[in-house]
Amino acid sequence: MRRPDSTPEPPRPRWYLVHDDCGVTALGERGPLAWAQIREEGDRVCVEFEVSAVPEPVRLGTDLARDVFRHAALRSERPLLAALPHGSSEVLDEVRRHVPDARIRVAGATCLVQGRVR
Repeated sequence: MRRPDSTPEPPRPRWYLVHDDCGVTALGERGPLAWAQIREEGDRVCVEFEVSAVPEPVRLGTDLARDVFRHAALRSERPLLAALPHGSSEVLDEVRRHVPDARIRVAGATCLVQGRVR
């Protein structure tokens, strides 16, 4: 039982991020919730985001995309092509923070973002 004068602990996310050479995966209690695959194609880097968790947990998209931009392949001024599910606003917002000249197109259920990494 919590004492009346103590502050409650903030809720912990029910997922965590795993990094490897090919990208970042958000794992939950029952497996992958979302992931981002990173590929280098010549001078351009391509990132494909997938989100399987419905509804998407709060901050999952933000934290996933933020960690993607820590990957060595996403260095400053490098051309980027990112594909993400249309409607993944947290992912899109974070991508736009790192790609100030972003050109965004919707192609069916996919949102494509092109630009240069900040």
